Parts: sequence; structure tokens; C-alpha cells
Amino acid sequence: MELLILSSALDPGNGFKSFKIVDICKLAEKFYPQDFTVKELSLLRAKAYYLINRLIRLVLTLPVSTATTERAFSAMKHVKTVLRNKMEDEYLPDSLIVYIEKALYVDIDSDSIIKDFDTLKERRVPLH
Repeated sequence: MELLILSSALDPGNGFKSFKIVDICKLAEKFYPQDFTVKELSLLRAKAYYLINRLIRLVLTLPVSTATTERAFSAMKHVKTVLRNKMEDEYLPDSLIVYIEKALYVDIDSDSIIKDFDTLKERRVPLH
């Protein structure tokens, strides 16, 4: 919650009316300490705009990176169940892609996949 409150100090609305350098510095110090040196933090207090630009970019990429990570872990939880816990390394990412991007696979039926797979190589046992 504090991250969102402090991030609002970067709001450009109303001619940067909510632009509070104290909150901006606190945001950088508390949530992005590895992205700014001590010298840069002191320059930030003097409103070094290239550093404020860097902070804006960090804040704007946070929701995207967090959502992507959460989406991948959520998908992995569904795909990698106790029954499939020992699947091969290559199979898991392939399964996750299919699960995450399932909207792309809605129109593809299992029979057409089996038919295509079957034509790739002759098998000892038929797939149908």
C-alpha cells in the first residue's frame, strides 16, 4: 500500500501538483535501494530529472513484471501437480506455454494434434 501511495507522488496530473520530492526520495530509498547509489539519492533530492525519469520507469514496469511472474507461477501450480511432479525439464515449459496461452489453442482439437504427431514418425503402437 505504501508503494502505491509513494508512487502517486510521481503523478503528472494537474501540472505535477502531487509532485513531492520527499515522497519521491522515500520511494527510491525504500523500494529501489539497489537502483540508486547514495550520491544519486542526494542528487534526487535536488530534483535531478534524469533520476526521476529512472524512478518513473521502475515504478511503471513493476505491475507488468509482477503480473507476469504471478501468472507464470499460477500456471505452474495448475500444470505441475503431485501426479506430474517428476516430469522432464523440457515438458514443463511446453505445458506451461500451452496452459498460459490456452486462448490460442481453443480451436484446435486433440484428434488433429494426434494425426499430425502420428505422421511425423512411424510408431510401434498406433496413437488412436
